Amino acid sequence: YIRSRNGGTNIMSSRGCPFDCHYCINHELHRLYAGKGPLIRKRSVDNVIAEISSLVNRYGVSRLFFHDDVFVQPLSWIEEFSTKLPRAPHLTYSCSARPEQITPALCRHLKESGCSNLCIGVESGSETIRRSILNRQITDERIREAFAISRAAGLDTYSFNMIGLPTETV
Repeated sequence: YIRSRNGGTNIMSSRGCPFDCHYCINHELHRLYAGKGPLIRKRSVDNVIAEISSLVNRYGVSRLFFHDDVFVQPLSWIEEFSTKLPRAPHLTYSCSARPEQITPALCRHLKESGCSNLCIGVESGSETIRRSILNRQITDERIREAFAISRAAGLDTYSFNMIGLPTETV
């Protein structure tokens, strides 16, 4: 691990994704590996906590960036994580979620465990493009609701967006 200038590093607690977004490689991986094991391979909470402790103690890491496709699933994993992660005021993290995954309970557990930033996959401001081009069946209203829930829990929010998608105009 190489510590960045701000004391942060990347980490993953899982591999794989259950979603079939058209712009992502995961739909092809689903086809290639069908019947060969689970789509999502999630590490145990204890295993992830041990790695975090090592990063903090050995490298002085104070900021984690979870790069999992589905860090926030399942909720039972997040609940366990929020009770086991050592409460260190200097240790914070960010993670990503899809709008349809965001609930008040999820955001409460994220905040309790030290999450400061939640990156939400919006991808396009056009509901039509999300549905027909990207295979993201998320309404504009659900996106607004997800951001409101996140902010109400005290999480800073960011959105992932793509520009220049097929059929888009200036």
